[in-house]
Amino acid sequence: MKQFAFFLIVLTGLAGCAETTVTPLSANSFLLTTSGDEFCGTQGVMRVASRMAAVETLRRGQDRYVIQSVGHDNSIRTQYHAPVSRGFVLGADGLAHPVARNPFDIGYSTTTGSNDTTLTVTVLTKSDPGYSQGLDARQVLGPDWESHVRNGVVDC
Repeated sequence: MKQFAFFLIVLTGLAGCAETTVTPLSANSFLLTTSGDEFCGTQGVMRVASRMAAVETLRRGQDRYVIQSVGHDNSIRTQYHAPVSRGFVLGADGLAHPVARNPFDIGYSTTTGSNDTTLTVTVLTKSDPGYSQGLDARQVLGPDWESHVRNGVVDC
């Protein structure tokens, strides 16, 4: 049972690894910023951003869009923290010697930062030039596109 609980906690932690914000730029364009943790990775964040562009297009009542520009930043850093001595004792030689510590204490690491992708998206109407070359939002999202429009995309 403990293994199942651990698996469930890990699965929950990985399920929603990306977050997207949308900033309107004009009546037919927006800036989409997606951030993901280290488990999501660069490709995962790009995939979420691309699919969220399709979601936002459909939420605006249109079918096609064009990605005008793409930006990416990876600020993920891992820092190793060495094990710490438990103190010092004064030896018979008059010198300070570190107190023995647990031999299994190998230190620890911390990971901070995120993968970030920014897309500038233009939504196309049927009368816009280049409409036929635009990406079809429903095709990008696949057969369960309605679910994605309702709930968004958070899985990498």
